[in-house]
Amino acid sequence: VDGCGISAVEKFFLENGYTKRDVLRFEKKKLTAYWYAPPSTEGKAMLPRVFVSELCVDELSDTAQKIITKYTSQAKHNVDHAAMSGVLGVPPWPTPSREDYLQSSTTADNITVTFAGGETEELPGAYIEFAERRVLPEFAGLPISQIAEEHRRDGFEVGNADKIFESTNQGAAKL
Repeated sequence: VDGCGISAVEKFFLENGYTKRDVLRFEKKKLTAYWYAPPSTEGKAMLPRVFVSELCVDELSDTAQKIITKYTSQAKHNVDHAAMSGVLGVPPWPTPSREDYLQSSTTADNITVTFAGGETEELPGAYIEFAERRVLPEFAGLPISQIAEEHRRDGFEVGNADKIFESTNQGAAKL
């Protein structure tokens, strides 16, 4: 969806030195994702790798596409603030009605969601996962104190990243 997908969120990271890396495609879940490598941190604390995904709205039913577009079309003016919106937990679009709500986040801690009209329901909140980057086999014998960034695995693998979405969507199956 124009102004609300990966391109909106990645802008913040690219402007702050991150490098866009491999594309990952999750066919069954209708998701596309990229991972972003942080800028060099020589002598500084390591920055995290970032994994950003988007729902392939054009692959959903016409009804689902209309509902999603109804809300996201009102968010285009917030494109420059998409990453911050996610961090703050404040969506850049209006609160949907309960009937329109589409759930596509991975189950994490439940949060109370208040819909337009005042209805509330406990639903999974946004999800942030920290993935362990194991030491590459050729460096397995190094003492832990000598293991550096270059000794660890790089990137994400679709098979492993797919687990992030395992418990996804309590309602999307209805689409």
